[in-house]
Amino acid sequence: MAIYNVNGKKFDTEKAELVASSKMPYRDAGYDMGTGRWRKLYRTKKGNWIFVYVSCWQGSRNYAELISEEEAQKFILEYGDEEAIKKYCQDVEEV
Repeated sequence: MAIYNVNGKKFDTEKAELVASSKMPYRDAGYDMGTGRWRKLYRTKKGNWIFVYVSCWQGSRNYAELISEEEAQKFILEYGDEEAIKKYCQDVEEV
């Protein structure tokens, strides 16, 4: 469990749905191109999208920020599984 301050409001990861993460097994070092940092995308019960930025570097601090639905959909299309894409990206235009 982690609790973050997002624009002066409390965000508890235990009370939200983890939709996608850029930390992917067997992809370079397992996270964003081996940088030691990755993002997790959560959807709150109120329908807000939250990025949690995670780092394994000493002295770095994890933090969270509110993002738009469009940003969330782009992230889901890149890192989400098939279930998440079907659930949250239905209105994204196809090529």
